[in-house]
Amino acid sequence: MLVLNTPEEADWLHEIKYDGYRTELVVEGRQARAFTRRGYDWSHRYKRIVQAAAQLPVKSAILDGEAVVLGSTGLPDFQALERELGNANSHRAGWSLGCLLMTLEFTSRPTRLNCN
Repeated sequence: MLVLNTPEEADWLHEIKYDGYRTELVVEGRQARAFTRRGYDWSHRYKRIVQAAAQLPVKSAILDGEAVVLGSTGLPDFQALERELGNANSHRAGWSLGCLLMTLEFTSRPTRLNCN
């Protein structure tokens, strides 16, 4: 059901739907790789995201999320993401964590993934 406002009751949950590409980040040591949901290695397309993931304070982790670009309104912009995929050094492409699939050991408390 489509509504104008989110329910205020405490027993409702919601999440923002980011319009992007589903991406798994695999972090091992200080190296990371990015994979599509079909298993293609897109690390070269998500250079900045992969570099940022490699800096996470973990020994090993698999993170499931969405690669996105936010437009001038602050909302996800899929066409802008498509344009940014051709620019491996893009500072605009970001990544939103959907689920921590597995982590073997954090070296310190995790922080927000900063791709800038």
